[in-house]
Amino acid sequence: MSDCYSLKTDIPLKYDGCVFRFGDTEDIYFVESCRTLDSSSKVCFTLSSLSGVSIEQLVDITDIVSSSVERVTQETFFTKREICPLCSHPVEGSKVLFSVRQLFWNIEVRECCCCGMAYKDPIASQMLLAHLYSQNYTHFVFKESDGDTLAVHRSRVERLGKVRGRHLDYGCGAGRFVEAALLVGWDSYGADPFLPNIAVSSSLNSRLFKIDAANTSAILHAGKFDCISMWAVVEHLTSFKDTFAGLASMLNPGGTIVFNCPNPHSLIAKYSGNIWRMATLIEHLQFCSPTAVNWLASQYGFKVQRIRICGAPFPFGGGAGKSDQGLGPFPIPVPKIIDSDALNSQAVPFVMQKSATLKRTTLISRVVRVFLGETGGKSFGASIIRQLIHTAYLGDHIEVTLKLK
Repeated sequence: MSDCYSLKTDIPLKYDGCVFRFGDTEDIYFVESCRTLDSSSKVCFTLSSLSGVSIEQLVDITDIVSSSVERVTQETFFTKREICPLCSHPVEGSKVLFSVRQLFWNIEVRECCCCGMAYKDPIASQMLLAHLYSQNYTHFVFKESDGDTLAVHRSRVERLGKVRGRHLDYGCGAGRFVEAALLVGWDSYGADPFLPNIAVSSSLNSRLFKIDAANTSAILHAGKFDCISMWAVVEHLTSFKDTFAGLASMLNPGGTIVFNCPNPHSLIAKYSGNIWRMATLIEHLQFCSPTAVNWLASQYGFKVQRIRICGAPFPFGGGAGKSDQGLGPFPIPVPKIIDSDALNSQAVPFVMQKSATLKRTTLISRVVRVFLGETGGKSFGASIIRQLIHTAYLGDHIEVTLKLK
């Protein structure tokens, strides 16, 4: 039964802008607006689903259950930025490139006018990130059936350069790249702030550490390294500046940092915009442009040895659905506000901003993958395609090598 309302206008004040479960189903919705109808005991809810579907639902006031629960709003899941993650320039001094749907809200992707770093504002909260980085997160699952470790990671191992001592793979996940680097002679270790549990019998257990490089005191016992790699990590960093400062302090003189990162200046980012796959993933917080890399190097005592264009070539692989956010199960339990059966209104989907060119690329992308080989190994075709991506600036990522002066 409903709460006692002195005025029907109290109801919208309680539910507008909140996330709720309706009825006895597990469907989760965001209340875009809620209004009472003067001529009846009905309340009209305008709702948005995780997949971007908008519906209207009429509910009798007597079906509204108690609202004496904590409100679940955007601020529950996202934290407002105040400054650029690289140069600390105020967010107000940045420009909006595009926006992406994150859960029920449109989140801006901005570019700093000072250093060139692109970043989301607001960003996923620590609570939401902890949910995403569960033991089943794609980079945390160690599968013996994934294929020959060195064959899978050979091209990236070669990017480390000549074997010359201690190596750290930061953001190592389950440690597959550490294993590959060990096989070619590196004294390799791994570190990850969200390090997953791996098999007790694994030979990597003594080489993987749960360390956040942004925490200076936590990295002291790790020692010095001659090379540090970060594969698909930079876009995840929650403390960008402090992490790079910590990693720089862990390098021996002349040591290198090798990393890749989605490029906000790529053609895919420019033309895909709000459906760019690299931006729709909730845990991707920022994106390094070549301009940002040069600024980063100048601030932390590095020399830029190489910036290479890589990744999926335009226009392949850029588009993602609005519900394709890498979320999995909804992060937290949400209250139920309608004591009735499942919603019965006809859903009206939003129109997605997706170009015809991107819609036609699925088959062609498969052909390209076959040409490259599943592992992207040393085939003649792979070499040609990679050189073309780099020369024509077609890739959606950059790969960077920085050397400590």
